[in-house]
Amino acid sequence: RNWMEEWWEQLAYLRTRTTMAIHINWYGVVPDLGLPVTNVQAAAMMLHAVIEMRTTLEQGKYGVEQMRNNNLDMHQFTRVFGMTRIPGEDADMLQQAHTSRHIVVLRKGALISMPLYCPAGRPYGLSQLQSLVAAVIEIADSAILEANDEPPISVLTSMERDKWASVRARMLEDPTNGESLRTVESALFCLALDTATPSNKQETGWLSLGGSGRNRWFDKSFTVVIFENGRGGINAEHTPVDAMTIVSMFLRVLTTIRAMFPAQRAAVTATPTHLAAGTEVPRKLHWQVDSSLTATLELASSEIAALAQDCQVVVLEFAHFGKGLMKRIKLHPDFFVQMAIQLAYYRLHNKFV
Repeated sequence: RNWMEEWWEQLAYLRTRTTMAIHINWYGVVPDLGLPVTNVQAAAMMLHAVIEMRTTLEQGKYGVEQMRNNNLDMHQFTRVFGMTRIPGEDADMLQQAHTSRHIVVLRKGALISMPLYCPAGRPYGLSQLQSLVAAVIEIADSAILEANDEPPISVLTSMERDKWASVRARMLEDPTNGESLRTVESALFCLALDTATPSNKQETGWLSLGGSGRNRWFDKSFTVVIFENGRGGINAEHTPVDAMTIVSMFLRVLTTIRAMFPAQRAAVTATPTHLAAGTEVPRKLHWQVDSSLTATLELASSEIAALAQDCQVVVLEFAHFGKGLMKRIKLHPDFFVQMAIQLAYYRLHNKFV
């Protein structure tokens, strides 16, 4: 590990007291898959490919990456699954559940624990994942018919860190809230099943970054976002790993998904069936919300909504040259673009960011 890693992790991230949403978390847009799919089919394919990639990591078969023929340290790849940033007073901490076998799904305010592995420890297959995702949607959508709306607990993760730390500490005092929080924080990652239907990459990007802020657990290492029309994105927390670590992993995931179309077309496009006997049923998490927490939720919701609305995402297609030129002159594309942004800002405002 780099000697600067721990210092940078503390200074740049864990001691930062501002909100994680927008400012620290980043987003990505999943390319169109080339075949019309439902949100259930898209989510199941993504989960199936992510599980396969995690298995490759656990078995030590994930190839060592290189830069200019030099092997790179692969330590960060071990800090993705089961990782959560826990808010604390003055400084946060990272907490990882190495043996976790579930994810938490967010939909319409509800948080639902969903297994990715059977009781014997084997990962569920594509058809079983479709059935599980369909069951989760049924649970969340039927919940809105109940007398009380689901409290948007996830918006609390968008608060300034000291405030969220204080609220979380109070929530842990209640057994129900404590159990639900531990279930979320120990999840492998999160899946957000949004009801929005973005029509292009720009809309998908803005919604993946934050949207309303009510369907993201911003503390989680990454959240797979699947929209109602099958489009997808990711929202990732920047503290435990560099963005390129997640990007590398999801490039593998996308390669697996593209290979699934010709090889498993019938399974990919199948209609979900009922859960098979012996399959662990997804479980909706419950919360005890008093008047104080209700007021906090309302304030957090309004603050993240205002922040998200103040953020613009614009897709610009630059046709003059691309990453090939940048690499030929021995500059990393990320560095090149960030310096271009700095130069543009300086030319506009005569000062640096």
